[in-house]
Amino acid sequence: YFGILSVLGFLMIAGGFLVHLKSSYLIFIAILAEISTILFCSFGKNTLFSNITYVLFVPGQGKNIDVYFSFIPWLPVAILGILFGRLQKNNWENFIQKLPVIGVGFILIASILRFFNLEFFQLRSIPIIDWKSFFYGTKYPPSLFFLMMTLGISMLILFVLHKLSFSNFFKIILKPLSIIGKSALFFYMAHLALYRFLGLFPEIFNGNYSGVIFAWFA
Repeated sequence: YFGILSVLGFLMIAGGFLVHLKSSYLIFIAILAEISTILFCSFGKNTLFSNITYVLFVPGQGKNIDVYFSFIPWLPVAILGILFGRLQKNNWENFIQKLPVIGVGFILIASILRFFNLEFFQLRSIPIIDWKSFFYGTKYPPSLFFLMMTLGISMLILFVLHKLSFSNFFKIILKPLSIIGKSALFFYMAHLALYRFLGLFPEIFNGNYSGVIFAWFA
């Protein structure tokens, strides 16, 4: 079984080696990982998957194996975290001020990919029917649209939370969130409990778009 904890463990081990490389090398590896995922989804999606391809590229069920999170598609996200960490370490305030630009840039790239149907290579390409379907992105494995949109929104949220942290009122609210956010395993277990609780109310959250949005933000 390969779930989120498996891919996190792999990325932590890989990060221990990658953190010693120059930023230019990291960018090259991230682009290579993304291109290899795109090519595999484009030309390998109709081939007979093996256990190794499930683990590395595309989640699925193989012989005596069950993969929900493949390793390679998430490698660029880990590398992005290393690069952001370096920017933050060098100049925190300058990094924070760049977050809106980075976030809007990511969202703009995602929008271009979606509007012009430039993600024909993903495994489950979903046409735009209405405004809701515009946000449909493939998470398993993560498409470029999914990564750009979610990371872009995350950058904007991080910037807003940083600005709110200077308010005495919001400090009371944000401090517990900061503590929980720094405890990765606790946060993981807490979100499982939250989803289990939401599952007790299927009439609200099953097939109800507003309920799904609430659950996503929660």
